[in-house]
Formats: sequence, C-alpha cells, structure tokens
Amino acid sequence: MEQSTPRVSFLVATCDGEALIGETLRSILAQSFRNFEIIVVDDASTDRTRELVDSFTDPRVRLVTTPRLVGAPAARNLGYMECRGEFIAPVEQDDVLLPQRTARQVEYLDGHPDTVMVATATDRLVDGKRVASPGRETTCPGYLRWALLVSNPLVWSSVLIRGNAIDALGMFNRDERRYAEDYDLYHRLNKIGEIARIDDVLTLYRSHRDDGAQVAPRSMLKHAAEVLQDAYEPILHNAAARAAQVMTRHIARGRPAEDVTTLQMIEALLDALAQGMKGAASLDDTARAMIAEERAAIMERLVRSALRSGTISPMALHRAGLLPAAGLAPAALVSNALVGLVRGVAA
Repeated sequence: MEQSTPRVSFLVATCDGEALIGETLRSILAQSFRNFEIIVVDDASTDRTRELVDSFTDPRVRLVTTPRLVGAPAARNLGYMECRGEFIAPVEQDDVLLPQRTARQVEYLDGHPDTVMVATATDRLVDGKRVASPGRETTCPGYLRWALLVSNPLVWSSVLIRGNAIDALGMFNRDERRYAEDYDLYHRLNKIGEIARIDDVLTLYRSHRDDGAQVAPRSMLKHAAEVLQDAYEPILHNAAARAAQVMTRHIARGRPAEDVTTLQMIEALLDALAQGMKGAASLDDTARAMIAEERAAIMERLVRSALRSGTISPMALHRAGLLPAAGLAPAALVSNALVGLVRGVAA
C-alpha cells in the first residue's frame, strides 16, 4: 500500500549529471527504509540527465526542472518546496547511499527529539574505488559543535534533517553563501538544536581529482570565512573577522603557516573557542576529551606542515615553544627539517 505522505524526502539537485546520477538514484531506491520520495531538480542540463531520470518508473521519483540555469542553492530551494517528507536528505548527483543508511538515521532522529540533523561517517569513491575518508572515527554532539567552529566535519550527502527545523530557519540554502551553503546551514541548525553523526560508514561520496578546487575557490573560502565570522563574533568580538580568515586559510584549505606568529594565533584561537563553549550543555567529559585530542592533532599537522614547506625553521619553532607540538621523533624531526631546508627557509 502506497504511503500518502512520505517520512523522508531525498533532494537531488543535478546539472549535467547523466554519467553518475543513475547510480545515485539506484542506491536510494535500494534503501531498506521504504517510506520516501525522491525529488530530482534538473538545473538546465545540456546532456541526457532529464531523459535518464524520466526512465525510472518508480512513482516515488519526481522530476522538477528549472526554466534556466539558477545554480545549486536556488535549485535545492525550488526542490525543497516540493518536498513532503518529515525529514529532508540532500544528496549530491554522484554520491552513493548504503542500504541501511536511511533506516539508521530515521531511528536516530525518532529516538533523539532534540537533534535537528544527523549525518553518517563516510568513505570516498576515488576513480570508482572505495577509500577511507580522513577525520575522526568517533564523534559526539558536543565535539561536533566545536568542530564546526574549526572546519566542516560533515559530508553534505550524508545528512538527514528535520523539515520543521529548516522551516524554522526560513531558508534552506542561502545563495549568498554559495559553495559553502552546506556549512552555512549546519551553523544555522546548530543554533536551534543538536547535530549528531552516526559513526558507521553509511554514505560514499565521490572525490573527483580537482574536488571542486578549481570551480570557485575564492568564493568558497570567502563564504566559509563569513560563516565562521558570524559564529565567532559572540566569542571573539572584534577579532572574529581576522580569526575566521586565518582558520579558513590554514585549517580548512591547509595552507602552511607563514610565520610563528600565525601558529601562535591559531593555537590561541583553538583555546579561545574551547573556552567559549564551556557553558554548552552538550559539552560533557567525552566531548572535552575529543576536543583536546583534536586540538593537539591540528597543531601537530600545522607545525609539521610549516617544517616541511620551509616557511618556518625548527629553531624559530623552538624559540616560540611550538616544536613539541609537532610530536616528531628526533629522526623524523631531522627529516622534516631537511625538507624545509632544501625548499629554503631562514632561521
């Protein structure tokens, strides 16, 4: 018997997705949880995407088209207006869901009424092969609150969101945050409820070789920094804008620090963000331990990156008291320092 109102609406925005969207739709249709609909928004494709979507005879698949190319945020907003589900699952046109994913997420949200969004752990698809994703294997809501202040720890295609939470925000995707619209939404949701992650791999996201880096890196980083600036202002006040730019450049984008002062600034920022969250109800001992561990790992990566890139010498790091953060054995320290020496760095 067909359900008149689906519990889950999958929202797939696509543009020239003919090559891979079929695999994505088949993975959704193969979900063990069956009470769903799939809204596919074709944003002025010039290939056979529309014909391919139309070839799916399952009545749960519905195609919406834009009159002209409007971009992903506007296409998703158009599709959201068509969604009838209690929960919304945005999925990129080339990612893959494992069969138990939706059932696990619906069960989680049903059991956690204060949670507005739940993601899953992910693996990557690289040239068709499954590869483990970087990042933490275990999380908790308190840790995720802090992690969102540092970078983006969640994969867009892995999330399931309460529709009434999106309605409370008044807008699904904001075009002024294009290329960082997912990160922007997470932060807005974070203000009205908990965000969680199921730490089992239930989603596969396709990692292309350029991974979008050539599409609009300046807009992406600019808008991500604006999201962080908004989040930082209650904690850092007038220092929020500069802090957001530094964190985006060196943590999100992974650029080596240019000098010791920048590393010291990042170290102080990580501490200030953790201190600013001390009053959060979800910041329990487990979250605090995860935050401390990740903070140390971030500083280790930054110091090692500076050593290997040659932007900062071991002596300069030693004078600043930052060398222990690298966590390197003496032989590894020499190796990293030699790489920096070859690339050229002054003491």
